[in-house]
Amino acid sequence: MTILFGLFAFYGLFMVATEGVEKALVADLAAPERRGTAFGWFNPTTGVFLLPASVLFG
Repeated sequence: MTILFGLFAFYGLFMVATEGVEKALVADLAAPERRGTAFGWFNPTTGVFLLPASVLFG
C-alpha cells in the first residue's frame, strides 16, 4: 500500500513539473490573437491522448 501512495505522489510531482511548462509553451508559440484557440485545441488533444493511456495503464 505504501508503494501505491509513493507512485501517486510521484505522479503528482510529475504533473506539477510539466503541466505549467506545457501551457507556457502553448502561450509562447501561439500568436496573441489566436491564443484562446490554441488553448482550445491543446486541452481536448491532451485529453484524447490521456484517456487511452489511462485506460491502458490504469
